[in-house]
Amino acid sequence: MKNIMNIRSVMLIISIICMSALIAPAQDYGVRIAFVGNSITYGAGLSNPAIQSFPAQVGDLLEEVYGDTCVIGNFGVSGRTMLKHGDFPIWDEPAFNQALNFKPNIVVITLGTNDTKPYNWDEYGSEFYGDYMSMIDTFKRINPYTEFFVCYPPPAYEIVWDIRDSVIVHGVIPAVEQIAIETGAELIDFYNPLTDSVHLFPDYIHPGVEGSAVMARIVVDLFTETDVIRLSEKGVTFITHVGSDHQYITKRDSVGLLSWTTINAKTVWLDGAEVDLNGSQEVNHQLGTTHTLIAEGDVFSDTAVYEFIIYAPAVGKITCSASGETIYTGDTLKVTASYRDQHGYPLIDTVIDLQWKVSLGVGTVFGSLDNAVFYTSTEVGSARVTGSYMGVVGGVTVQVKESEPTSAGNLTTLPETEVYPNPFNERINFRLNLTETRAGHLKIIDLLGKTCVCKTIGQGETGPFYIDTNQLDEGIYFYELKTGTNVFSGRLVKSQASPSSR
Repeated sequence: MKNIMNIRSVMLIISIICMSALIAPAQDYGVRIAFVGNSITYGAGLSNPAIQSFPAQVGDLLEEVYGDTCVIGNFGVSGRTMLKHGDFPIWDEPAFNQALNFKPNIVVITLGTNDTKPYNWDEYGSEFYGDYMSMIDTFKRINPYTEFFVCYPPPAYEIVWDIRDSVIVHGVIPAVEQIAIETGAELIDFYNPLTDSVHLFPDYIHPGVEGSAVMARIVVDLFTETDVIRLSEKGVTFITHVGSDHQYITKRDSVGLLSWTTINAKTVWLDGAEVDLNGSQEVNHQLGTTHTLIAEGDVFSDTAVYEFIIYAPAVGKITCSASGETIYTGDTLKVTASYRDQHGYPLIDTVIDLQWKVSLGVGTVFGSLDNAVFYTSTEVGSARVTGSYMGVVGGVTVQVKESEPTSAGNLTTLPETEVYPNPFNERINFRLNLTETRAGHLKIIDLLGKTCVCKTIGQGETGPFYIDTNQLDEGIYFYELKTGTNVFSGRLVKSQASPSSR
């Protein structure tokens, strides 16, 4: 492998544009409430979860009482478990990281329903309490002022999707109750008030619009009773985001783009120098790859450390493309490979000695070039050409059809061009069936990609253009005819005997 280099400059520009949509206001004294849960929280089955889910309806009810001082974040993901060893843990979801970056004042945890499935609870139910406590601790590390509300799940009126009400009653609810006692979290009971409310749950698990409204009222009543909205610590300073367009860098990358957002900050420092409260800045990797961001405000100060990771790029993925999706038996096409490294970044100016083969169907590969090879088909059906390098394999599949008798008509690709005779021997003619042409050129190229003949075409010329081909060996060639913005191409065959002219 030679001359591997990653694309950086384009990604830097894209990152700057995208950051304009992410930048948060410098001051945000609202109460941020995060709902972390499953499909019940997300609003599965509702026609418009964004406004009909119970967290969304909580927001509407709070606005009636407190105005626009509350910000609701719905981080529910369907099918997710509290159990880290569950089939689909919420811990692995981008939504969970988004909830942490939301830096909530209040966290409402509504997990446990999917944990009751046999392959979750029967195997790992003993870990539910510990994983629940771990989630509370994780949010506390982000914001030590966080207030927590833990929830009994709603009833499961039937065994649907392997969800078991008996486990909710005898497993999840006792664990959540104990967690509330030990942590001082407030307890929201979605179970007992809804035991006789199957009509509010159309599929026996998920609340409809009316059921979501009932759940929202339960939440807001407890918020009002505890006065948590008024008592929440407001104006706390946080770094809500710090990142880069590329965390992984090569030794030849001298600079990188670091971006950040904060809330309630008065001053922000990057590596000891004052910077904007929200923004982005190039950092010099030659001065170090670890960078420290500090946000200071009236309440609390937040610190984030970001480290760029230096690595040696290697081929992680090979992608192949062919010059056509369908060919005929006896035809030849070109297969070209491109590469991405182990972190998914494109590699450019990369030349690799691939091992090419026909892995499906019948045919031959020959004339290997830098990152390319030619394939000739010999049998009807699907054919796949693959290239491999140090265990990494990529390929492309084409369809091979039965070839028709050779003629000038079926060897040219477009009606705008006439090529005759084809097959040819000592000479070949080209004519353009266009009313107007611009200056351009005509090339005849062999299977190795080498230009064998090149002829200049003047303004207004349409031909016929006579080409002496005595110097060409027998075999298959391609032509490329360019005039202005028009580009025509096709396949040529030089035969041993001179065919008759048209």
